[in-house]
Amino acid sequence: MSAFAINLVAVVGIFIWASWCVIYHGVKDGLVGKLLFACVAISALAIIIHSLTGRYEARPFITMNVCIAMVGVRHVFINLHKQYCESLRKQNNAKHK
Repeated sequence: MSAFAINLVAVVGIFIWASWCVIYHGVKDGLVGKLLFACVAISALAIIIHSLTGRYEARPFITMNVCIAMVGVRHVFINLHKQYCESLRKQNNAKHK
């Protein structure tokens, strides 16, 4: 399997995953999360189109990588925020007992 085929399969998988996250109501990421996933999906679609037409430009790859990084940073921030709120809640419960 060539590098082109591997890249195309990977980008199609990213496109399907990001599109599912935007469309499926069970993914509760809020407006910011939906916009980030939409940006990932659009960037992946641009890479797919550019790959199939033979025009290789770096911009769609950079955009998709930045969007995926932003989704990851948001995920870490949200998890840390949840842990912080949970620890505050436990401290408050311990004080009131």
